[in-house]
Amino acid sequence: FNNRRINAFMRKVTLFVVAVAAVMLAAGLFFAPQLPEQVPSHWNAAGQVDGYMPKDWHVYGFPIATLLLGLLLVYLPEIDPLKKNVKKFREEYDLFTAFFAAFLAFLYGVTLAWGLGYEFPMNLAVLPAIAGLLYVSAELMEKSQRNWFIGVKTPWTLSSDRVWRKTHDLAAKMFKGFAFAFLALLFYPQAMLAVMLVLLSGIAIIIVYSYLAYKEEQK
Repeated sequence: FNNRRINAFMRKVTLFVVAVAAVMLAAGLFFAPQLPEQVPSHWNAAGQVDGYMPKDWHVYGFPIATLLLGLLLVYLPEIDPLKKNVKKFREEYDLFTAFFAAFLAFLYGVTLAWGLGYEFPMNLAVLPAIAGLLYVSAELMEKSQRNWFIGVKTPWTLSSDRVWRKTHDLAAKMFKGFAFAFLALLFYPQAMLAVMLVLLSGIAIIIVYSYLAYKEEQK
């Protein structure tokens, strides 16, 4: 029953990824005649455009990348030597994959809107989506078990189920905190640098913690 349920979920997520990429491509082709030859593709911390890409790259590249990355995420666990562990949290993983595809579609939509002349604070527009991705990542970490492709993969987490669990419990709590911090930036955008520093410091803390948890286990 579990394998049938997992396979059914995988098929649904695969179809969702394909559908999202198809809608993205259709939207890009529909609006392509109205787009400039160079489409905004990158914004700095102040929300100002500081990078462009050719129109065709934007119209075709983003949907193709979404399709390929989405399908890679769906099927990558199938070649994991520890895929039996992945099956135990496969539904949460597939939900993350679906959210990631939707996240890329959202980014495509807002960059497309800018290319069509609808200017708005891009750095603020993407904050809820980033916060959502961080929160869904945290939910995945809470359920994850030791594997080679998903989660916090240090030599110490990969060497011990207990260290993996302790590290990912901490990482899940921290990523939920990061998610709320990114939402807070909607009201305090001037704190962007501080939040990014906290995020980078948090990742370093998670890595160090995995080592300390391993050393404690070896005593």
